[in-house]
Amino acid sequence: LAMVLQRLQKSIWLRAARGGRARQMAAVKVLACGDVKGSLDVLFARVNTVNAKSGPFHCLLCVGQFLANDADSAQQFKEYVSGQKSVPIPTYFIGDYGEGAEELSSQVAGDSTGKGQICENLFYLRGAGIREIAGLRVAFLSGKYDKLTYEDTSRVAVAAAIREGGCYLKHQVEELLQKNDPSIVVDVLMTNEWPLGVTHNLSVCSPAHAALSQEGRQVTAEIVEKLGPRYHLCGMGDTYFARSPYKTTAGHVTRFVALANVGNAQKQKWLYAVSLKPAAQMSQTELATVPTDTTSTPYTHANPQTLAGHKRKLEAGSSRAGVGAPPSDMEAKYAALEEQSNEMQSTQNFRWQEPQVKKLRPDMKKPLGAARLNGSTVIFVKNLHFKAREEELAKFFGDCGNVIDVNIGREQDGRSRGFAHITFTSTEEAVKACNKHGQVFMGREMFVDGHEQRPKLDPNIPQYIPGTGNIPPPPAGPPPGTPASCWFCLSNAEADVNLVVSIGEHTYLAIDKGPLVAEHVLLVTIEHIPCTLRLSDAGQGELTKYSDALKKCFESGGCKLLMFERYMALRSKGGNHCHVNCMAIPNELADQAGSVFRTKARDAGFDFEIEISADIDTMEARRQLDKATDGGRHEFVMVTLPDGVRLVHVLSRGERHPMSFCREAAANALGVPEKADWKNCRMTLHEENEASQAFKTKFGQFDPFMQ
Repeated sequence: LAMVLQRLQKSIWLRAARGGRARQMAAVKVLACGDVKGSLDVLFARVNTVNAKSGPFHCLLCVGQFLANDADSAQQFKEYVSGQKSVPIPTYFIGDYGEGAEELSSQVAGDSTGKGQICENLFYLRGAGIREIAGLRVAFLSGKYDKLTYEDTSRVAVAAAIREGGCYLKHQVEELLQKNDPSIVVDVLMTNEWPLGVTHNLSVCSPAHAALSQEGRQVTAEIVEKLGPRYHLCGMGDTYFARSPYKTTAGHVTRFVALANVGNAQKQKWLYAVSLKPAAQMSQTELATVPTDTTSTPYTHANPQTLAGHKRKLEAGSSRAGVGAPPSDMEAKYAALEEQSNEMQSTQNFRWQEPQVKKLRPDMKKPLGAARLNGSTVIFVKNLHFKAREEELAKFFGDCGNVIDVNIGREQDGRSRGFAHITFTSTEEAVKACNKHGQVFMGREMFVDGHEQRPKLDPNIPQYIPGTGNIPPPPAGPPPGTPASCWFCLSNAEADVNLVVSIGEHTYLAIDKGPLVAEHVLLVTIEHIPCTLRLSDAGQGELTKYSDALKKCFESGGCKLLMFERYMALRSKGGNHCHVNCMAIPNELADQAGSVFRTKARDAGFDFEIEISADIDTMEARRQLDKATDGGRHEFVMVTLPDGVRLVHVLSRGERHPMSFCREAAANALGVPEKADWKNCRMTLHEENEASQAFKTKFGQFDPFMQ
C-alpha cells in the first residue's frame, strides 16, 4: 500500500510538473489604464479594438480615479453594473472615490466571496492586499491618502472610512507590508498616487514629472521600496511617464509607469500594454537581468548618523548631500527630503532630486579641443541643462571672446536636446573656449570640444553619391575579409537559410533569430557590404520596395512599421554585414515610439542630432545621411519611426555606443522590455521553421517578388 501511494504521489507530481512547464510557455498579456473617471464607454471601446488586433489580453488593471465626478457621468457605470452593457475582459480597479463611492463600498461589503466582483468581468480591489490575477502576483493600495483618516486609528474613524471608501487606512498598509513574503516577487503593484521621490537618480526628467514626484506620497514610496515589484503602475497625474528601470534590493528591476486620464484631450498615453512572464515561473538568472539604462533605486536609506549630519548641513546652508533614513523612521526621512527640496528650489536645478552637480560620465570620450578645430571658429558643447538659454551660454563663454552665434539643438516642439554649437569671431577665441571643458554651468559639468567645419562642396566638381557610379572613397568598413564566417552571407554553409522568407536580386528578408514580436524580420543585403549607404541605386530601390510591402502587410493587421539600422565597423569580426531590423508595432503604441527612442538615447548619454522629415524622399534622405557620415566613414544609428521620421546619431571617433541600444529601446516601445536581450527570445529549430512559414503565408500577398 505504501508503494502504491508513493507511485501515485510521484505520478501526480510529474503531471503537475509537466503542467507547470506547459504554463511557463506563455506570458500573461496585460492592459493597464489611468484615471477612468466614469468614461467606461471610451475605455472599453479602445480595449475591444486593441484586444481584437493584438490580443487576447488576460486582464485590464485600472489605476487612478475609476468612478465619475458627477451623477450624470456616473450613469455609464450603472449601465455596466446592471448588465445593460458588458465588460469585455476581466477588469480590476482601485480608485474607489468619486460619485457612488459609498454605494460601491456597501455593495462590496456584502460580497461573501471576497473577490470584490461588481458584475461580470469587473472587480473592485478594496483596501490593500496581494492577489493572484491571471497568474501574476498583484499587490494593490486602493484609495488615496488623507492625513486625518490615515492617522486616526479609532474604531469610529476606521468604520466610517471603510463605509465611505476613498481613503486607505494605516492598519491596511501595515498589514500589507507584514503579510508580504519577501521571498516571493511581486509582479505588479497598483497605486493611485505617485511615490515621493520616484524621479530621483534620473539624468533626464521633465519639470512636470519632477513636480509630481516631489508631491508624491511617502506611504506609497515605503510600500514600493519594501515590496520591490517588477512593475509599479499609478495614475492621478494626468500624464504619461515611463521611468527608466531601477534596481531593487532583491536584485531585480522595477519599472514605474504612470498613465494619463482615459480619453484626455492632450492625447497623453492612457492605455499601456505589456506581456509579462510571472516571476514565479522565472529563474533567478532571468529575474536578475538588468537593462543598460537601469539606475540605482530612488528610495535609498541611510543610517541615523548620516541623516542627522545632513540636517545640520541643511541648516548651515552647506552641501546638498544625499539623504536617507532607517526603515523605522520614515517620517524623519521625508521631513529631511522636504528640507532638501525647499533649498534646491532656489537654485538653477529644476529637479529637487538632482545632486548638486551632474558630472560627465567617466566613460565619455576625451575632447580633442584645439586639435579638432583645424582653423574652425565653432565649438561643440553637450551635457547642457535642458533649461539653458542662448543668452546664458553667450554670457558664460563671453570671457573667451566675441560670441557671434549660439545654436542650441532642439526638438520639433522646441525642447532642448542638451547640446549646442557656439561660434566665435576667431579660432583663438574658440581655443580659449575649449579650455572650459569640465567647468560647471547650471549645475552640470560641460563637455566642450572643437567643431571642425567641413569644407563646402564645389558644385562644379562631381561629388561621390552612393549608387551613382562615381568612384567611391576608400572603404569605411572592414578590410576585405572572409565572409564565410558571417551569419548573414548566404554563401556561408552555416547560414540559417531556414529563416529566409523572401529573396530579391540585391536583398533578402529573414525572420529574426530572437524576435521581439511575431512580425520581426531583417532586411539583409545579399552582398557583404557594411551599411545601406553602400547599396547601389537598384539595391536601394529594392530595399524601398520591401519596406513599402512590409508597411502594407503590417497595416493589414492594425500595426505600423518600425525600423532601425545600426552600422558598426566590427573590423575584428570581419566587418558589419548590412541589415535593417523591421518590426510591427501596434497602432496604439506607434505614436510614443519616437519619445521612447529619444528618452533612451538621453539616458545612454547621446542625442539624435539629425532628424530627417518624413516628407523628404528616400534619395534625398540618403544624400543627407551620406553627407553627415562623410560618405559612410563614420558609424551611425538610424531609426525610422512609424510616422516616417528618421532619427540619426552619427558616432564620433572613439565614442562608446551600447551595442544593444536599438533593441532595448524597441523592446520598451513595444511594451516588452523583458525581451531586450535577444538570447531570451531564441527559438528552437522547430519554432524557427514554424515562424518562417507563418510569416511567408502572411507576407505572400504583399511580397514584391511574388507578384
